[in-house]
This record gives sequence, C-alpha cells and structure tokens, in this order.
Amino acid sequence: MARDATAFRLVQAGALVGCLMLPGPAWAQGAAQQDDPETAACHGRASTLDIVDCLGRLSARWDARLNAAYQAAVRAAGGGAEPSLRAAERAWLEYRRQRCAYVSAVPGTIAQVIGADCMLRMTKARAEELAADLRGLGEPG
Repeated sequence: MARDATAFRLVQAGALVGCLMLPGPAWAQGAAQQDDPETAACHGRASTLDIVDCLGRLSARWDARLNAAYQAAVRAAGGGAEPSLRAAERAWLEYRRQRCAYVSAVPGTIAQVIGADCMLRMTKARAEELAADLRGLGEPG
C-alpha cells in the first residue's frame, strides 16, 4: 500500500512538472517575448498598483499616438474611405475592450495587471498598424 501511495505521488509530481512545461496563455508568452524596456520596467515594479499605474501611463502615451495616427489616416483616406475607416476603428475599440475583459477574467489582483497589459499592447499595436498604413499611402506615419 505504501508503495502504491509513493508511485501515485511520483505520477502527480510528473504531471505537475509536465503541466509547468506547457506553453502558457498567449498574453503571457507575448509579454515575455515582446517587452520593450519601458514595459519591462513597469513589470518590474514592486506592487500590483505600481505596475498597473505604470502600464496605464504607457497606455496613455500610446493612445495619444493612436489618436494622432487615426486623425492622419482620416485626413489621408479622403471621402470615399473615411466611413470604412471610422467603422473599422469603432469595431476595433469594442474588440479591444472585450478582448482585454476576456483575458483579464482571472481570479486575484493579477487580473488588473493582465488587463492593463492587454490595453497597452493592443493600443500600441493598433497605433503602429495605422502608422504603417499611412506610410503605405505615402504619408508620414
């Protein structure tokens, strides 16, 4: 009986190690692979509140860049493409809100960090995407 209990504990330990070796959620993998120095510095803060505040400040800066790129894209789009651009941006804003709500729907205070990180990463990516669109149109982006 004792040998069976020991064997069972070994199987449990092996399963735990195996699970720890599996890839984590996409947001966690992306965080480890894509942090720029400013984002990494935010993640290195001592408390959840400090991390969330830092990520929020970075998000605000990227949001300003996103808004500037969007306004430039509206000007560059002209009359025909402007309604599609506006609709796309409204849809993207809702998508960002829902996606960040989804990925941060975890128990504990880590949800705040995940949500703030999601907002930052998605806002930065969209600002860079619109800037690339502008460059593709021959506009400064």
